[in-house]
Amino acid sequence: MGRRPNNKPGSPQGNCKVAGTLRRAVRRVAGTLRRAVRKVAGTLRRPVRKVAGTLRRAVRRVAGTLRRAVRKVAGTLRRAVRKVAGTLRRAVRKVAGTLRRAVRKVAGTLRRAVRKVAGTLRRAVRKVAGTLRRAVRKVAGTLRRAVRKVAGTLRRAVRKVAGTLRRAVRKVAGTLRRAVRKVAGTLRRAVRKVAGTLRRAVRRTARNPDLPPAALGECLLLLLPQEDFAVLLAPPPHARAFQAT
Repeated sequence: MGRRPNNKPGSPQGNCKVAGTLRRAVRRVAGTLRRAVRKVAGTLRRPVRKVAGTLRRAVRRVAGTLRRAVRKVAGTLRRAVRKVAGTLRRAVRKVAGTLRRAVRKVAGTLRRAVRKVAGTLRRAVRKVAGTLRRAVRKVAGTLRRAVRKVAGTLRRAVRKVAGTLRRAVRKVAGTLRRAVRKVAGTLRRAVRKVAGTLRRAVRRTARNPDLPPAALGECLLLLLPQEDFAVLLAPPPHARAFQAT
């Protein structure tokens, strides 16, 4: 008759069975954690994309509205400047025609009164020039005030839009930050639970007097890195007493 395999905890076959059981448990826990992380990442990716698309559309709409407003204001200013320039040209032409006709009449009819007419013309020219200067100054002041009003309105509108965008971006950033913190806390708690479960399993296995600590350490080294789980490899007090005996 053949010999039966020795499956006691102290034998090599028993040690391999314990290592296989621990390895399967660790793989199941790792698979569960990977699926949970993928689900959380997929859930966060869709809201972030939606928020980014909404912000892009809002910025494009605001930019289009501002462009149309600026074009309308520029067209209005151009038309106003053209009207004022045409009025000034017509007025200057009328005055120049009147002066030319008066000069010709005075020069042809009264040669002896040239000096008097010249003095009268000089005074008339000075008066006309002063009137034109005052008119030009008034028109320039009106244009400056209109431009300042339009510029102030545009500045206030741009500031309001920028403040609204800043507040919206801050709200979105705060929401994302809180979501990331919640996910990180959930993952930390899950990792702590898994680590506690493994620690309790290792301690229960180490309390078995039939299983030597050296065999337990070899099984753990097959499953876990030594630098991360050095505490688990330390033998309990009753195992040290067992080694001493």
